[in-house]
Amino acid sequence: MSFAPLKTIEDLAITETPRPDVSSFTAFTEEKINNFITAVINTTMFLPHYFSVKHLLKTLFLPWKNLTEKKKMSGEGLDALFNRLSFNIISRLVGSTVRIMTLITYLFVQIAFVLFLPIAFTIFLLILPLQYLAQLGHTAKKQDEEEKKVKMSFISSHMLDPKNQKVVEEW
Repeated sequence: MSFAPLKTIEDLAITETPRPDVSSFTAFTEEKINNFITAVINTTMFLPHYFSVKHLLKTLFLPWKNLTEKKKMSGEGLDALFNRLSFNIISRLVGSTVRIMTLITYLFVQIAFVLFLPIAFTIFLLILPLQYLAQLGHTAKKQDEEEKKVKMSFISSHMLDPKNQKVVEEW
């Protein structure tokens, strides 16, 4: 039996999420559209689980909160029989009504989601160039910061006297 090696603190550290490829607009757009499609598929798969559709359909006509009236003693009269029967029928009707309303709510949410998709996708496509420009600006700032860090580390490692900074920078 072998175990996976223990991870170091550096391996467990939260790293920055990878940024989309901004080398070209088409690569950026392709990645973003794939992310959008993945989100739509995940939401479509999530909604039936959220509303427990499978479970609601299986238990559609079960009593509400499992409230039922049991026969208490043998030889009870018709009045007790009708009371028990009416209570059980009403409990089942309440249970099925609540479950049907939940299923109807699920259907409305699913229909609204499907109807909203074209609008959301259109807005997504309109905002995509702005996202690309923002990403380009962010990447350019990161590169400038990295260049400054490299320059400062070079200067600090090659400069003995602070008054020679200009000479070291030109070198």
